[in-house]
Amino acid sequence: MESVILSSPVLLCGYMAALALCVVGIVKKTGFWLTALSAIVFVGTSIYALLSGASLEEAGIAAIIFLCVNIAALPRGRGDK
Repeated sequence: MESVILSSPVLLCGYMAALALCVVGIVKKTGFWLTALSAIVFVGTSIYALLSGASLEEAGIAAIIFLCVNIAALPRGRGDK
């Protein structure tokens, strides 16, 4: 069985853009707006992947990776305020 996500450059770019926005949001501490933008890009890419014929397993693996990166940002909290 061939992977739809790995064979489509549009889906790869969408997922990479979502992860890149998330990482930039973590590193630069830009606040909520960049994290929200990365989530919107991720959801849009996931919907497109599912409509393109990706299995739920493929979409689930991408979601787990994305959510793990977002969870890594939680310990930074609000700082020393």
